[in-house]
Amino acid sequence: MRTKKCLTDGCENVGGTRGLCLACYRRLFMRVKRGKATWKQLVADGLAGRAQVYRHETKAQRRRIEMGSRELKVQWERFRKNAMIENRMREREGLPPKYPEFA
Repeated sequence: MRTKKCLTDGCENVGGTRGLCLACYRRLFMRVKRGKATWKQLVADGLAGRAQVYRHETKAQRRRIEMGSRELKVQWERFRKNAMIENRMREREGLPPKYPEFA
C-alpha cells in the first residue's frame, strides 16, 4: 500500500504516478499537454517525480515474444512467396505485376 504523500506542497493526498495524487497529476499533465511545461522541467523544479518504468517479464513471456517474431518472419516469407507466384501468373497473362517490389 502506498503511504507517501503527494509531492505538491500543501497537498495531503497519497502520491501515485510521478509522486503526485490524481488531482495534482492531472493539473501538471494539462500544463505539459498545452506546451507550457515539460516533464523534464517539472522534475528538475521538484514539482514532479521522474517516470518509473515497471517491466517484469517472465521467461514464458519472453519466449512468447520471441515466438511472435519468428511467426512474423514465417508469415512474411509466405507472403513474399505468394506475391512472386502472383506476379508470375500476371506476367503470363500479359498484365503488369501486382507486387512490383517482388518482380
